Amino acid sequence: MPSQPLAPHPPLRLAALIMAAGRGSRFDGCKPLATIGDRSLLQLAIDKTRQCGLVDIFVVTGAWHAAIAAAMAAGTLRNAGLIDNPDWERGLGRSIAVGVARVATDHDAVMILLADQIGLDAGDLRRLIAAHTPGHIACARYAGRRGVPALFGREHFDPLTRLDGDQGARELLRSPDTPVIEVDMENAAVDVDTPADLPRRP
Repeated sequence: MPSQPLAPHPPLRLAALIMAAGRGSRFDGCKPLATIGDRSLLQLAIDKTRQCGLVDIFVVTGAWHAAIAAAMAAGTLRNAGLIDNPDWERGLGRSIAVGVARVATDHDAVMILLADQIGLDAGDLRRLIAAHTPGHIACARYAGRRGVPALFGREHFDPLTRLDGDQGARELLRSPDTPVIEVDMENAAVDVDTPADLPRRP
């Protein structure tokens, strides 16, 4: 009896969450809207993510929500939805929790990245997506440690929505009980802390 062909896997419903909720204490002003060339850090992050084929892209806002929402309304920021975290002062963990809770119902996985990781390119994000395996976390490895960007499947949504404080998903990434696939990504180490870190061109 001929074997039956395997049913194709349904496409992964993947949402990107770009973290931009903090005040940026070392930056003089709204860091997510600071520009490199003719685009803001946020728009650059959105554009790189869209180049991977993602359409469900969300920016998690907080301290600068009003300014970011105004940029969206004016059309200077495009192609992403906004998720406001009114508790942004509780740290990155809380922002991740709020973002994941908002998209969990309609998605199978989330990719978390930071708005100020200007060294990343679309190729880095594509490699991360390609490394995803059900049951595992796929994350960047740089400067000798694990970090974001990172891709989490639905099985990790519950612990993500319980995060709080400044550590983000660090404990989950480093837990010996969590299977993690590391993707070497030295570009992820390049970020913006102060205005002096902004190059003139992307």
